[in-house]
Amino acid sequence: MTINIDAAINLNDAEGPPGIEYLQITSSFRAEPLNLDITDILYFDADLALSSHTLITGWSAGDIFITAIWTDTLGGIVFSLREFMASLSLGGVSITSDLFVCAADAGCFGLSPIYQHDVQLAFKNGPWAADLLIVLLGLVKPLDKFVLTISYTEKGWGWRAGTAIQPSGLKVQELFVNLSF
Repeated sequence: MTINIDAAINLNDAEGPPGIEYLQITSSFRAEPLNLDITDILYFDADLALSSHTLITGWSAGDIFITAIWTDTLGGIVFSLREFMASLSLGGVSITSDLFVCAADAGCFGLSPIYQHDVQLAFKNGPWAADLLIVLLGLVKPLDKFVLTISYTEKGWGWRAGTAIQPSGLKVQELFVNLSF
């Protein structure tokens, strides 16, 4: 088990009252026989009142990875599924499905409605890499955008080009060059 404590303390009264700005306690452990990772994140505000509580569960078997992110939005220990991610990697290709789910405090329960679905296909072969991200505003439609990124990396230099397209047309074109001496 691992426990991390992170806090920020304001020492400048010109920025507000001196004292604790926030406190975050993160604990995590692995249930080895089940290949299950569990992380619990408690976030306290300046009054040390619990302002968010997140539970992250992850499971893996070989090249399959599944992660679920739960938040306690109602207080106490009432968790709602917020995100569900599944990934499969085979050789140099991986596919990831990431579902974003409306929480119970927003008036919806369980997996209905799924307000965003990101599908990512990534490929790597030697110095070449390609990544296709499709963002859907629902389980299978409508299309919000797709982003294609291609890169080439060698020792000392590399480049990356990316294009984001929405139904209304080209959104962003990116070009990145890296030189190391």
